[in-house]
Amino acid sequence: MKNLKNNIFRLLIMITAVIILDSCKKDTTPKLTDLLYDLTVDGNQVTFKTVTTGISTYRWDFGDGGSSTEANPVHEYAGKGKYITTLYATINGSVTEASTVIRIAKTSPIKLDDNTLSDWDKGDYQYHYCWARWRYFSVS
Repeated sequence: MKNLKNNIFRLLIMITAVIILDSCKKDTTPKLTDLLYDLTVDGNQVTFKTVTTGISTYRWDFGDGGSSTEANPVHEYAGKGKYITTLYATINGSVTEASTVIRIAKTSPIKLDDNTLSDWDKGDYQYHYCWARWRYFSVS
């Protein structure tokens, strides 16, 4: 009876050891890398700056038909609109992508924040006035 208990105990220890050792396999889960970049918008011009390190190739799609393979490109958009910019980058041998939406607002050639009126001195401005006469009618 004592031998039977010892054999069962040894068998349980061996099964536990096999389960533990079998569960220690090489991790085949792909490494996920965050792809980060900053951008600065100045009128219709957008400057992109890659934050993620270890990138071997870059491919930018600016969402307006333009593209670049530079690490930190500068792109000029044609005008007002919403553009989806995507960066495709190769990191650790796999391609990763990151996208953002850029909204280009209607831009003005007049600088509103320089506390001067010098922008108005340039060019030839024409003013058109429209005068309207309002008449009120009473209906009886």
